[in-house]
Amino acid sequence: MMSDFGREQINAIDFRKTCGVPGVNFAPRYYTLQERKFVILADFPATEHGCAEANAYLCTFDDARILTIRDGRVILIAADDEGVPIAPALMEEKLHE
Repeated sequence: MMSDFGREQINAIDFRKTCGVPGVNFAPRYYTLQERKFVILADFPATEHGCAEANAYLCTFDDARILTIRDGRVILIAADDEGVPIAPALMEEKLHE
């Protein structure tokens, strides 16, 4: 499946099972919010169907949480991810690849 960010994605649950496995999932994606950079576990469209998928993901992985719903996307991160501080000049509230 191609996302609207122009990169091929697998199902978020399958991604979670293989995250960090060499040669399977390469670089994490990040979301910058309030001068902190967070690793995206999964993102879904902010539609009725996308929110249902995000909810199912949250029910499956109790260590995930919603970071934000912005720009038409539901962004999920690890519950223990406090974000990495970044310089204010670099702050861009958008997805990074």
